[in-house]
Amino acid sequence: MAESFFALVWGCIIGFLFSWRVAFVALALTPLIILGAVVSAKIQKSDMVNNKDAKMADLLASDSISNYRTVASFSINELIVKEYEELLQVPFDESQKNAHVSGLVFGYS
Repeated sequence: MAESFFALVWGCIIGFLFSWRVAFVALALTPLIILGAVVSAKIQKSDMVNNKDAKMADLLASDSISNYRTVASFSINELIVKEYEELLQVPFDESQKNAHVSGLVFGYS
């Protein structure tokens, strides 16, 4: 945070020394750049929140892999795969939505 602040201050000082008109334009656009960075940080933070369905899918996968003989003997491969797909559908939809919003924010900033 401090590094960004001092980079902004020194950038303004150097900008005013070399071209004051361009420095005024850059200074006027600074709040919009900061707004884009804040929204991008919030989106990245929300992406890191663990999802219950994803944890359940991981648990199902690890259990079925560790007990592969039981799964094979009862012939429930397709059932486990179907349940795994259903558990991952919600995290997939959320991550796809977050990817679109993140792309728009990245393009904005």
